[in-house]
Amino acid sequence: MTHHSTAGWIVTLSALFSFAAPAGAQIRQPGNTVPHTHSVRMDPDHHFLRDLADHNEAMVRLAHSAMQMNRMHLGSDPAGAVDIAEDSRQAALVSLLRTRFSDVRDPSPPARLSQQVDSLMLLEGENYETALTAFTRRHHTAAIEMIDHAKLRRPEVRSLAKRLRSQYVKEIGTLPGAGQ
Repeated sequence: MTHHSTAGWIVTLSALFSFAAPAGAQIRQPGNTVPHTHSVRMDPDHHFLRDLADHNEAMVRLAHSAMQMNRMHLGSDPAGAVDIAEDSRQAALVSLLRTRFSDVRDPSPPARLSQQVDSLMLLEGENYETALTAFTRRHHTAAIEMIDHAKLRRPEVRSLAKRLRSQYVKEIGTLPGAGQ
């Protein structure tokens, strides 16, 4: 399956967020974190990093899938740029989890986001682009809200959160319809 886009892969990625949850599914509001059985005992900075890494993993998987499907690498490669950005963001989260908290668990996206990524990858053309733009906007907005509501204590965690927030805001600003 290939996704041909005149608007680029970034536009396509954003549209994924427009998917509606399956009938009867509970819809989390942006900023809600993934529930963990360890939440009560976990350090707030550790919990935040784990939740954001899990949330971000959906974008990593989407970028990887799109890269595998994008056979046309003529000129600029927006899919490749998104893939690099997502991998870099995830590497920073995982590195801090491992060095600061000895947390070696691999990030795993919430089931709802995994289902949306899987559904998006079945689309083609303009439907794919539209769904991708919406998905990216919702994903990044939820990540920003997670960051804004976090009660972070450690300077290195606050610094990473601030940097990631800036990246998310910048990327939202590049999406089609960002000024609307």
